Amino acid sequence: MKIAHLNGLRAFEATLRTGNFRAAADELGVTPAAVGQRVRALEDYLGRKLFERSSTGVVPTLDAKAVGAALTTHLFGLSDILAQLEMKTPDSRLSLTMTISFVDNWLAPRLAQFHALNTGADLQVEVTGRLVNMLAEDFDFAIRYGPT
Repeated sequence: MKIAHLNGLRAFEATLRTGNFRAAADELGVTPAAVGQRVRALEDYLGRKLFERSSTGVVPTLDAKAVGAALTTHLFGLSDILAQLEMKTPDSRLSLTMTISFVDNWLAPRLAQFHALNTGADLQVEVTGRLVNMLAEDFDFAIRYGPT
């Protein structure tokens, strides 16, 4: 099968499942005419009609109905495979809040080594002495010293 016909199969399957070109078009993010053209191209490739067209809409042929469930299953299977193959990039952001003296005396001397070991890390440091609410604010770590 030609790869070019995957869009036709998607349009065909969506039309079978939703019942008409308009609903299939809404799902696929194209126009109803585009769905019709994709289905027509698939029909031309296969050499048979998949839908009977009338002024009131489309009705699937017996051949179309016979493969509908399997087609839906396999297209969703392809979608699952694609999701597994997608490169998942872990969150590389590390958000810290600490006082200026801690940054100067502890963090700053270690930054070069940290970046050498963690290329691509997005280190965000808020330098402040204010108390932060770790449940409400978006920090991974807060470093403070002093009386509690």
